[in-house]
Amino acid sequence: MRVLLDYRWPGNIRELHNVVEYAFAVGRGNTLRHPELPPEFRVPRVVDVPKQAHKHNLPLSPEDEISAIRQALEQNRGRAGTAASSLGMSRATFWRRRKFYGL
Repeated sequence: MRVLLDYRWPGNIRELHNVVEYAFAVGRGNTLRHPELPPEFRVPRVVDVPKQAHKHNLPLSPEDEISAIRQALEQNRGRAGTAASSLGMSRATFWRRRKFYGL
C-alpha cells in the first residue's frame, strides 16, 4: 500500500488503472503484493533534483529555467522524461517549457 501511495502517478487514473490490470494479470490470489506490481514499482527511484528548482518554491527566472532544462537534458543524455522528472515536472510541462524557450 505504501508503494502505491508514495508513487507520483504522472498518468493519473489511467496509469493507476493500468497498474491494477497488470497486477491482476500477473498476480495470484485476491491480495495485491509488491512483486506483482510493474517493474517501475520494484526498482528504487533515485532522482537528482537541482537545488535551485526547489529553493523556497519560488519561480525561476527565464534564464535560470533555460539553464536548468539544458542541464537536466545533458545530465540525462537527452531523455526528456527523465530530465522532466529530475526537475519535478511532468513530461507535458517539460515539453511546453522547451517549446516556449525554443530548446
